[in-house]
Amino acid sequence: MTVSIDLEDITFTYAGADQPALRHLSFSVPIGQICAVIGRSGAGKSTLCALCAGFIPNFYQGQISGLAHINGENAINNDVATLIRHVGLVTSDPRSQISGACFTVYEELGFGLENIGLPRDKIEQRIEWALQHFRLEAQRDQSPYDLSGGQLQRLILAAIVVMQPPVLILDEPTAYLDPFAAQDLAQILQDLSSHGTTILLTEPRQAWATTVAEHIITLEGGQIVADGENETLKVAPKASKNSDFHTNCSSLLPFLERQTQDQLETLKVADQTAPIVHLEKVHFAYNDHTKVLQDISFQICPGERVALLGENGVGKSTLVRHLNGLLLPTSGTVYVAGTQTTNTTVAQCAQHVGIVFQDTRNQLFARTVRDELLFGPRNLGYNVTDTTALVEEALEILGLTDVAAAHPYDLSWPQRRFVAIAAVLTLNSRLLVLDEPTAGMDDEGLQRLKTLIERLTVEGKGVLVVSHDPVFCLEIADRMMVLDQNGMYDKV
Repeated sequence: MTVSIDLEDITFTYAGADQPALRHLSFSVPIGQICAVIGRSGAGKSTLCALCAGFIPNFYQGQISGLAHINGENAINNDVATLIRHVGLVTSDPRSQISGACFTVYEELGFGLENIGLPRDKIEQRIEWALQHFRLEAQRDQSPYDLSGGQLQRLILAAIVVMQPPVLILDEPTAYLDPFAAQDLAQILQDLSSHGTTILLTEPRQAWATTVAEHIITLEGGQIVADGENETLKVAPKASKNSDFHTNCSSLLPFLERQTQDQLETLKVADQTAPIVHLEKVHFAYNDHTKVLQDISFQICPGERVALLGENGVGKSTLVRHLNGLLLPTSGTVYVAGTQTTNTTVAQCAQHVGIVFQDTRNQLFARTVRDELLFGPRNLGYNVTDTTALVEEALEILGLTDVAAAHPYDLSWPQRRFVAIAAVLTLNSRLLVLDEPTAGMDDEGLQRLKTLIERLTVEGKGVLVVSHDPVFCLEIADRMMVLDQNGMYDKV
């Protein structure tokens, strides 16, 4: 058999949907090839991944026609238990793939291997390989639920890769990875490909895909609109391309050079009025005494656009949770609008600092998009006229007016993120904090984010973006802050 993935005239419509999610898809992927599927949000990329892994029609119901064979198995007529030995799927939401049965990263990596009956010595060998290659040695005894978003994505990728399925299906595998972890993943995938693993991956944008894929397919409206070899990789060998990727990351991150804390005192800010948030020598350790933040000092003033960068697991999301009082420092002081967070409430902080977290499932719970946006201002006691105006404005700014009556979980992943952002916007906070807002965003979504950030700062509000996307940060930020294990470094 020379073809590992073979789709012929596939059309699929979700139950209750008016239009097909996939339309007359036909393509094949040879054994050992890396094929990237790119396209805008809603193009059908995740649906294609679910189909190839047998999740359609086993878990997602609907009307399907056509043929799909993965590693010689019928992906439509076989159950997932049969297909799991032939294909491994990593979805775009890593938290949904935690087994829930394991206490440590080490156990999570061995969970699937134990279920397929691999001998113990082989299990241990594969786990050690995964810990090393996915840079998880330091987290081996941690709970999967204690990992950062990027660390968790590496864990789920590793847990599928160690199963050594003949076919790997990866839905937006770099969404939460820092540039260096993304480079590591590119090398791992190329090594797997060279040993015969067939890989189908999706990306909303083309940049990373061209560093790793030999074949690129573009989807639009569930249809293939472009299909061909990656001309970039034809020009240079894979190893050279990987080196170029590392060089590009380094050139995009000049602010990673160590800056002295003395520079923090001389930074020029956009507005010399009182800062919205101000941190002084903040240290933080969790109850197990794991130190996360050390000697963090900075401030954000009205009208500033600030980017916070750093590798996976250095404490960026932990730091963000200090800005509205969800976490209190072990030592040091956090001021929000001039008041220490130890002397106020999270609800009072929310009137000044609005945070959109990585995992939107922690923020979306209403039955419609409009109800989601109404919830915050109603509970903070805003008057009806102001609330209505804030909700309508947020719907318009983020392109959600047409889906205001929809359930948030009926929307695409990027649309759900915009709903979470809109819900925070309705609080009319002075500082908007966006934790990994570009994950899974296509170019249209990125432009919408840029427009929003510009609009807010023109209005005199502050914006803090926590991101692994250096290009986006360079385009939107007045100031860069980089967090690492030694503390915070700031560069204009």
